Amino acid sequence: MNKKKIKKLLKLLNKIYNENNLKNNNNYISQKGRAKVYDDFCVFKIYILMNILNIKTIKGIWQFLNDNPDIRKGCGLKENLDRTTLNRRLNSKYKEI
Repeated sequence: MNKKKIKKLLKLLNKIYNENNLKNNNNYISQKGRAKVYDDFCVFKIYILMNILNIKTIKGIWQFLNDNPDIRKGCGLKENLDRTTLNRRLNSKYKEI
């Protein structure tokens, strides 16, 4: 899948997400520990990319997003990812899938 198609997919996901008002306000105030850096929808988009691009490891998607800042921005990330944090978030949400 080329970059143009990936960007188009991310825009479509954003549109569906916004139209269906699925976005929560990510209130993590009641949660113990540090506030989450990446919201749930951002992590979901990264998970979708992993599956579409057939990337099997967190390190692989981390490297892909660091090498492609335009796609990283399309996922909702403004800066380079912390691999450990990304690993924890993806595993906490999608480990069972």
